[in-house]
Amino acid sequence: GGFYLIIVAVCACAAAYLLWDNYHGTISRVVIEVFHQEIALLRHLTDRYDLALTTTSADAAAHYRAAIECLQYGNVGAVARLEQAVAADEGFALAHATLAQAYQQSGKMDDAKASIARAHALAGDATRRERQPIAFLAAVVGNAMPRALAIGREHLDDFPRDGFLLGQWRFLTTYSSEKDRQAQAY
Repeated sequence: GGFYLIIVAVCACAAAYLLWDNYHGTISRVVIEVFHQEIALLRHLTDRYDLALTTTSADAAAHYRAAIECLQYGNVGAVARLEQAVAADEGFALAHATLAQAYQQSGKMDDAKASIARAHALAGDATRRERQPIAFLAAVVGNAMPRALAIGREHLDDFPRDGFLLGQWRFLTTYSSEKDRQAQAY
């Protein structure tokens, strides 16, 4: 969203300076350095699969990536990392939804319900790529497995690189009913 506009604006400014200011290389180098800094910042605002995250906080993104690692490899530390992510950016809807699932896995259902409600309230500012996992995690937390399987399948059709959701979806298909599993096999 907004960061891509920044990149386009920086690129346009860089091109204008490079064309206009052939003799003043210092200005051109400064503009190019700012462009490289923006690219570096964008790289830090992605998940571990290089999918963009709707957060303006590099700390929130880093905590979210660490939490995903925790969730994929045994859940130890995931709640703390996700709590740090939402503390760093209260408006990070996907982190709230993922925190809801981590709370659910820890047996904290009241916290899970509150966190998924917060994610829903914030989801309007998220990208479509993030709104689908929020809906998926809401269905998981709400124990609506057929709905979760359908949302997950749709999301993976649109965003096949989303490895975290793929892992969650595969787990659900493994432990869902035979009828649901056959209908949703991927």
